[in-house]
Amino acid sequence: KENASLTILARMDIDFGAKLQAEEGEQYGFGSVMELDRPYLAARHLVTSYPPCDYISFDTEKCLATSDFHAIIVGFSKLGQAVLKQLVQTGQFEGSNFHVTVYDPNMDNIMGLINHSTKTMFENYNIELKRIDAKSMEFYQDLLDNSDVSYVATCLPNPEKNMEIATFVCNVLEENTFI
Repeated sequence: KENASLTILARMDIDFGAKLQAEEGEQYGFGSVMELDRPYLAARHLVTSYPPCDYISFDTEKCLATSDFHAIIVGFSKLGQAVLKQLVQTGQFEGSNFHVTVYDPNMDNIMGLINHSTKTMFENYNIELKRIDAKSMEFYQDLLDNSDVSYVATCLPNPEKNMEIATFVCNVLEENTFI
């Protein structure tokens, strides 16, 4: 019993999910278990706490954005993918061009699932995928060449590396007066 586990993988709608519950009178506890997707929740918290609209300018009389939204995502693990999806949902404004550049040297090993599940996102939005390491000279030069960066999310799995890259990116952008 101690080594046993059960995993149920299924596409469920609300009605089908109810069928997995115990019969009435046999229910114990909450009656259902919901798995929380940490990368999704973290990405949602990011765009709620730091909404993309705070990083571009607007003409409030005409209700139009007066600058473009260009985000950089460093690292394309599950968190980076969740951040990209949230930015697509919350970073587009009337009068503004939307652009996201994603950096990850292991892009080829990551792209399978997200490309399959959200193929139209890559076809319909200005998302650029670059197989570049964030510690490389190529990344540094790319940062200098993209002076219109308005939003940066570092999504590396290692907290120390994440902080190191985030600090580096902020220093580069501040030194070149982009932010």
